[in-house]
Amino acid sequence: MNHIRKPGANGNELNEEAPGGSSVDIAVEHLRRFIMKQGMQEGEVLPSEADLAIRFGMSRNTMREAIRTLKAYGLVESRRHVGAVIIDRRREAMMNLFSFAMDINIDSFRDVQGFRRLIEINVTDALMKRADQSYLDVAAAINQRMRDATDAAEGGELDYQFHRTLVDSVGNRTLSEIYGLLQPVISRFCELGKTSPNGGGLRAYEEHALILDALRRKNAIEVAYHYSVHLDSGREFIRG
Repeated sequence: MNHIRKPGANGNELNEEAPGGSSVDIAVEHLRRFIMKQGMQEGEVLPSEADLAIRFGMSRNTMREAIRTLKAYGLVESRRHVGAVIIDRRREAMMNLFSFAMDINIDSFRDVQGFRRLIEINVTDALMKRADQSYLDVAAAINQRMRDATDAAEGGELDYQFHRTLVDSVGNRTLSEIYGLLQPVISRFCELGKTSPNGGGLRAYEEHALILDALRRKNAIEVAYHYSVHLDSGREFIRG
């Protein structure tokens, strides 16, 4: 078991009770504890590989491999002329993988749209209580861009952003984070019909406009109705 070696004349520093395993595994754990101990936040830059190697008494090559491991985990990224910067894309990477592996079928469609109903329709009251309805103008502008999008992926992303804008406008951070967890999946479903000759993109635009109009008039029954119609409308584009 390795024990802490406080910085001395040579500048070396090792964390107490470092785990066993390969030298890279140990270096990764040193880095993890260093980041936590220093309270480093997203956007902050790690010391150079050379400085880290001296700090932990390890070779520079080992530290380089440890940083590569953190990159694979979505915890840091290299930026030119800057160095290794703290990020946190673990959840994004996980959800992208989940979205990639998820089958597009009627059952998954119902599940995702059911989840969306629970959130989006239930925030209606909170949205209508807001005196400032400027969020409707933001959502309308996104809707316009979605209508004009020529690429299905772009249209799907803008469709998601339209709905995310309304959810975010409630001002509940936890609710927004929960909704954001399924962003890759929701965006995939939002792509359905965007390139269809039946005008799926235009239909989504018109359904969004009806939702916004009902919100402006603060008619909760109409909002719920138009949401339900809209969230069901992609069903016809699912095959199998």
